[in-house]
Amino acid sequence: MQIERLLLKVAKERHGALLKLLNQSKINVEFVHDLRVATRRLSEVVAVLGGDKRALKKLRKAAGELRDLDVICEHLQKWAMPRALKTVAKKLVDDLQERRSKLEKKLQTVMRTMEIGCHGSAREGGVRPVPG
Repeated sequence: MQIERLLLKVAKERHGALLKLLNQSKINVEFVHDLRVATRRLSEVVAVLGGDKRALKKLRKAAGELRDLDVICEHLQKWAMPRALKTVAKKLVDDLQERRSKLEKKLQTVMRTMEIGCHGSAREGGVRPVPG
């Protein structure tokens, strides 16, 4: 029983970190990375406690699509390449930024429809979609 209490304490701490992130309004590169880390960490504890982590997975997936684009754009902007190729890379980054805006809206929708719960028993912890 002491292990379960310790796990619940860890779950509440990670839950608090996730809530703090979700209350931020700016979805920038750092936010997306931190959100993925927070959902992964909370998901690990929820799994050990036997809770439902499907909504966390959905949230992490939405953030993951954004993160992939952020990493691609960062690499394209930093890589040394011939001028002609640099022009093509810039156009690609611009196109990817348009795609990022759409994915950002998708992430915002997922975030708005999440009910974040961290309760006193192992089975009640986790994150669930808000009934619609």
